[in-house]
Amino acid sequence: MNFCTVAGNSVTSSNNAIQGPGDGSALYSLAYGNRIEDGTASNAVMSLGNSVVWGNTGAVHALLNTVSGGTSGSNTGNSAALVYIGANIVDSSSGNGSSSGPAALNGDPKLGGLQDNGGGTSTMALLSGSTAIDAGSRCGALPATDQRGNVRHWGAAADLGAYESGAPLGGNDEIFHGAFEASAVCP
Repeated sequence: MNFCTVAGNSVTSSNNAIQGPGDGSALYSLAYGNRIEDGTASNAVMSLGNSVVWGNTGAVHALLNTVSGGTSGSNTGNSAALVYIGANIVDSSSGNGSSSGPAALNGDPKLGGLQDNGGGTSTMALLSGSTAIDAGSRCGALPATDQRGNVRHWGAAADLGAYESGAPLGGNDEIFHGAFEASAVCP
């Protein structure tokens, strides 16, 4: 998942024996049982980059990364990995799998309500003071637009999540904007 916003969802647990009481989690990476194709161990990998996972209700953790041997418990080779790519805001995570990459950022992303902010689908705007503004990637392969179809990188760096704050509506029609002349220094 890259440049995604997962917020305001109601989550319930479907199997308390695997997840634990009341932990439905908004995002769930699970290596469970044996692979049906050949009986070998299950390996789950979830990649999360430049994203916001916040304010999901009914779950103990917003993100759960876990390993289970399945109903027989005979498979001990399963693995689950969470790979953080760049910055992310995750309000809580847990699990017995591995994780790598930069730790998730702390702080309220200050998401607006789901509404028409322009574009073909409803979005959650980043409100003033959001920790998600300019916290994402500024180099490398960025998507050209946000979910609304507006220019993705606007300001010091791309914003986290599906919404780019301050981007002109309808794309990038401006010739110059603040700090246009400054070039990003990329590793």
